[in-house]
Amino acid sequence: SLTGCGGGGANKVASNASSAAAAPSPVAAAPAGSSAAANSPAAGGDVSVDIVNYKFATPEISVKVGSTVTWINKDDFDHTATAKDKKFDTKKLVKNASGKVTFDTAGTFDYICDIHQYMTGRVIVS
Repeated sequence: SLTGCGGGGANKVASNASSAAAAPSPVAAAPAGSSAAANSPAAGGDVSVDIVNYKFATPEISVKVGSTVTWINKDDFDHTATAKDKKFDTKKLVKNASGKVTFDTAGTFDYICDIHQYMTGRVIVS
């Protein structure tokens, strides 16, 4: 069986003064089931991405530097939003749980569900 630790998680992809690399650091977690902004590929501000039917409902989003993306698991099964390079990870999100990541560095961030690795998404930060 697949197990994981924790519920909703929060991360911060912060800029690094000495290089363009990003490193995660914790930020405040949202309460389970909370929702902030509408799903919009061109939103630019804070954005939420629903996880439904083994898919990220908005698989590619574009946000501005400093924006927070919230993933909300609306599936009956556990999921994650985990950067392919491991720079952020919401950890396991049970049904109706959410995880947040704040993006403080411009770039393209590809992510997967670490439990169901065929689930993919991308955050483009400018």
